[in-house]
Amino acid sequence: MRLVIANDGLNDAGGVNTYLEAIVEGLRERNHDILFLHHTSASPSVASRLLSHPNRLCIEEIGLAEGLGIIKSFDPACCFSHNMRPLELEEALLARWPVFKFMHIFQGTCASGTKSTRFPLLKPCARALSLKCLLNYFPRGCGKLNISSLVSGYSWATRQQRLFKHYAAVGVASSFMELEFLANGVPAKTLHRIPLFVSPVLPGELGTPTGRSAAAMFTHGDGTSELVFVGRMTSLKGPTVAVEAASTASKALGRSLSLTFIGDGPERPRCEHLARRLNLRTNFLGWMNGRDRAGWFAGKSLILFPSLWPEPFGLSGLEGAIYGVPCIAFNVGGVGEWLNHGVNGLFAEGNSLSAQSLSHSIMKALSSTQCWSELSAGAVRVVKDYTLARHLDAIERVLSVVSREATGG
Repeated sequence: MRLVIANDGLNDAGGVNTYLEAIVEGLRERNHDILFLHHTSASPSVASRLLSHPNRLCIEEIGLAEGLGIIKSFDPACCFSHNMRPLELEEALLARWPVFKFMHIFQGTCASGTKSTRFPLLKPCARALSLKCLLNYFPRGCGKLNISSLVSGYSWATRQQRLFKHYAAVGVASSFMELEFLANGVPAKTLHRIPLFVSPVLPGELGTPTGRSAAAMFTHGDGTSELVFVGRMTSLKGPTVAVEAASTASKALGRSLSLTFIGDGPERPRCEHLARRLNLRTNFLGWMNGRDRAGWFAGKSLILFPSLWPEPFGLSGLEGAIYGVPCIAFNVGGVGEWLNHGVNGLFAEGNSLSAQSLSHSIMKALSSTQCWSELSAGAVRVVKDYTLARHLDAIERVLSVVSREATGG
């Protein structure tokens, strides 16, 4: 099948670009002919494999009219679109070809895109996008405190929302996102739940790494259990909550815990200061590529995933499962798609979004080698269901339906 795979740009260091690298390569291996389209030029620092794709075009460099001409000559059966900020390009594609849209985030369902309110406390928002959002935006602290952000955010979101009924298919990664987009007007017949995937960096990596025993992963020789936080260090991701929870759990357990941060962001200085004040051993590694990051997962005790916003899926909380590392998380958004409480990890006690509730679950997971070992084994079992092959199978099923309906077959 000839496919246009479209994305806004290539300047995101991870996230959607990492996803697209995998699916573009995977679909090509399944004999699909792919034209990779991106709107925005990549910065010189970008090292994405997509830049070397043999059939790639950038709208910002050649212009919309010429780009549409090239796509017409390519004659795609479908356009598979991701995170397209310039809606004029999306509208142009929709006017000419069937579009399968994958919603990685809250595009068209939230004026700020965070699907969270900050007053009186930071917490997820369950409201569907409507005029009421304009009234609640400032009082509830939904986004930046200026009129232009409100007007531009709401205008863009409603424009995106109006396109929902025109997509040939809409994909989401979790049951939570399925309900979110149904509530915001996506027709049920075009909506498809397609969970994301985690892939080993090297073949044969699934399971306890380097033959280490459960006891050796549970605590190291000096009696320390090592915890890991992965992701952008923003208030929505809860990195300071992770520091407080780890410190509280360490004192209650009466043994040393250390916390490694893989990622970066505006909350890092605050986390560093808080860790020093609480006397918690921390390690701040910054952003790491997949191979290097995998090396840090290997042998760790727990992944902490204290997101305070409704995660569309929460993939980074599942990454360590390949190496037998269970996860402790808040039950927000799509996290429940892959975290089975008591099987491959634990939700925070009582589902409260607090450091205290997270610390209780850390303590429970580390209460004994047996408890941790059961969660570790469960992590390896569960992650086997989240493979690239299964994801591509589901995408191909949707593409087949879209193509058949477009041709009247």
